[in-house]
Amino acid sequence: MAGPAPPLHDVHEFFWWWLNDNPLWFEHIASFWTHRGEPNVLCVHYNDMRADLDAQMRRVAAFLGIAVEEDRWPALVERCTFEAMKTHSNEIADFEALSIGGADAFLYKGTNGRWRDVLTPAELAAFD
Repeated sequence: MAGPAPPLHDVHEFFWWWLNDNPLWFEHIASFWTHRGEPNVLCVHYNDMRADLDAQMRRVAAFLGIAVEEDRWPALVERCTFEAMKTHSNEIADFEALSIGGADAFLYKGTNGRWRDVLTPAELAAFD
């Protein structure tokens, strides 16, 4: 059974709901890690994609057994950058239906750690 609906009017109330009243989320995410060594599972870290998108895309293609002509790689990599996804968000998904604030909120900065400037020290400590 689902718990209480998340409070959407205040980021701090939402954070505490997410941390304390949403245990299935953490179980869901933790369940992926147990499968990381299976031959049909490839874990890709967002920071690795930001650091070297070309290499990570090649890694995914190799894992999936997809051959890509070398001359197509630059255009494919460019199309998969965060900036290109933000520019073409309407072609990716209906972000207005998926996220409060639509694509601008969901595809915000493309960086990790942005919540460090939003959450309080107590909230950051609770998260850790």
